[in-house]
Amino acid sequence: MEKKYRKYLFLLFALIDCSFMCAQEQMEKKEYYQGVNNTYEIKYVNNSVFVSNVINPFEGLTNEAEWKEVFKAQAKGDSTDILNTYLKPYLKDIDLTDSEFDLFLIFLDFDLSGKLRYIIFAYPEKINIPFEVFETLDTKMRQNCSLVLTKRSPTSSDKGISYIRLIGNYHLQRIKNSPDIK
Repeated sequence: MEKKYRKYLFLLFALIDCSFMCAQEQMEKKEYYQGVNNTYEIKYVNNSVFVSNVINPFEGLTNEAEWKEVFKAQAKGDSTDILNTYLKPYLKDIDLTDSEFDLFLIFLDFDLSGKLRYIIFAYPEKINIPFEVFETLDTKMRQNCSLVLTKRSPTSSDKGISYIRLIGNYHLQRIKNSPDIK
């Protein structure tokens, strides 16, 4: 009799696990875009879109130490100008009065020499931006954005630090209304 209940209990847990996995798949959809030079992964999660290059040099690496305790970082290059130049044309016909759909996030991952190596773009799914724009943004930002890193102390060790992540948040309404860059 006890074996019979174990079998039912196992089937019940398997059914619950299957249901959970199916629900997770509905929340996250993934597709790929082949650009001119790179392939990009596009994830749709909870009404947001995340776009990133499939090649992530920091994949599987974690920071075991807080980089801000070791380094001072000074940004070189202005990602705002790049966004204004390449995103603005796609925002002109979009109503951005709802603040819920106004935020554009960029996760910038730099190596310890200050070179921008990986970028994740995140924005509301309701905003329609052609995927080829992200290859242009990715290329321009890698060419023009970097960090100058200086150690806070000569004895500071960068042991346990794999990369530097900065997060930029931009309001699409501001980009839409920004003056044209010449």
